[in-house]
Amino acid sequence: MVPSPSPPPALVNAMSDPARVAVTTAALLTVLLLGACTSGPRFLQDEQVNTALIATDAAQQAAIGERVVWGGRIIDNRSLEDGSLLEVLAYPLDRNEAPRTERSAQGRFLVLHDGFLEPEDYHRDRLVTARGTITEITEGQVGEADYTFPLVEADGLHLWPAETARAGDGSRVRIGVGIHISR
Repeated sequence: MVPSPSPPPALVNAMSDPARVAVTTAALLTVLLLGACTSGPRFLQDEQVNTALIATDAAQQAAIGERVVWGGRIIDNRSLEDGSLLEVLAYPLDRNEAPRTERSAQGRFLVLHDGFLEPEDYHRDRLVTARGTITEITEGQVGEADYTFPLVEADGLHLWPAETARAGDGSRVRIGVGIHISR
């Protein structure tokens, strides 16, 4: 009978020290959780994006050809023959590129997505961030009023989890590594 090889002494010491294993495990979990909390689409890393342009200004300036990263609350999702068209109420973005709905709206814009966007997922009041190029300025209606929409052909689209949606009064509750409640 051949004896089985014994593990290296360093491994034996680590396995026999439950406190060290617990600390290492906790440290790894913390790093993973913090990484998950700070993740966003990272669309703003695109150097060609015009970060100063907002939806209301784009509609007035006829900013066709500008690359933008805009986000907001979905107002409508229309399925087209070869894609989907979202109407979005724009808001400023936070550092993770999520719409800051506690701030003032910045107009409306349309997102043309090449492919089907499930209306059950991309429904009214969900938050979305889009990256793309303004390809046209189009006329439409908001209620009974005429409205001018910049149309963004999206090459990137990020649907935020439902729990990311913030109340219109600016209050929010997020649960992560800890609990933070703010207004």
